Order: sequence, then structure tokens, then C-alpha cells
Amino acid sequence: FTVFAPTDDAFAALPDGLLDDLLDDPTGALTDILLYHVVGAFALSTDLSDGQMITTLLGEDVVVTIANGSVFINDAEVIIADLVADNGVVHVIDAVLVPVGTNVTDFNVFEGINIFPNPARDMVTIEANLNSASNVTLEVFNIIGSQVLRYDLGSRSDMVRETLDVSFLPQGSYVITLRTSTDVITRKINIVR
Repeated sequence: FTVFAPTDDAFAALPDGLLDDLLDDPTGALTDILLYHVVGAFALSTDLSDGQMITTLLGEDVVVTIANGSVFINDAEVIIADLVADNGVVHVIDAVLVPVGTNVTDFNVFEGINIFPNPARDMVTIEANLNSASNVTLEVFNIIGSQVLRYDLGSRSDMVRETLDVSFLPQGSYVITLRTSTDVITRKINIVR
């Protein structure tokens, strides 16, 4: 087997109460999510290639992205690779993988915001359901906290969907922040070249 194992921090980053809800029904969405983290074959990091699609035990594919020495499984970065065990190998990742269509209320949305693709190369799309928010601002910060992009979106009473050109940004990790008059919603994104 190959297991993509999220860190404790990845589980802690889930929306409040979601992990408890999943554990309350271990034969439901939790089973699907766990099966989505396991592949029925032994694959070291050297066996992975950029753009590779890998079918998990759930029967759904994950996508491998490799850029400048960083490896991503969907939008989760592999932070420790090739932990060989008796029956397979473990790759530690920094986010929980969620299959499309999982029976969890928009599990892919972290604190109300969905960003894709992640990692991104040239363009990134941000979606958020704001439910009548005013003074909406979209900001992107680099890893040292400097603002590199800012968009004033005005008042919104619906889903925000903005596509940003990030082709000019250097490779690295960034924080996207969506600010309203009452909330601040953030998400980490990786830019790869």
C-alpha cells in the first residue's frame, strides 16, 4: 500500500466540529475520506511523475504535481516522503484529501473559501459564499507577510468567484485573505513553476 498521511496540523485546520461529525459516522464520509488516502500499490516518491493520476482504494483519482523539488497530491504538499513500512510506504502530507462528491457539507471549503487549483501555476480561482457581505476585499500575501495583490470587490450578496493571474509571482507559499465588514477568511496556496 501507499498511504498519504495528513499531519495533526492538517486535521486541526479542519472547520470546527467537522472531525467530530465524521467520527460520529465512521461508516459514512469518514470511510470514503480514509480510502481516498490509500493506494493499493507500493509507490516511492521516485515512482511519481508530474501530472500523474493515481487511483485510490476509493476508486477516485488523486493528481500528482511536481515542481522544483516539491511534490503535491491534489492540493496537499508532501512534507515527508518514503517512510517504508512492512506492508507499504507512507508519505506525510500537510492537508486532508477529500474526494469530490463526499457526503460532507462542502468539505473542500476551509473557513468558507475554496481555492483551485492548488498548487497553481498561472491562474487561481477563489470562491466564497458571502451571504450579503459588504466591503469585500481580496488580498494575497507572501510568506513574509507583504501584500502582493489587492482587489476591492465592493458589496456582495452571493457567491464570489474571482480568477487571478498569479503567473508573475515567484514560486512559493502565499496566503489569500478575503475580508468583509464582519469576517476575515484565509487559505494557504502554493505557486509552482
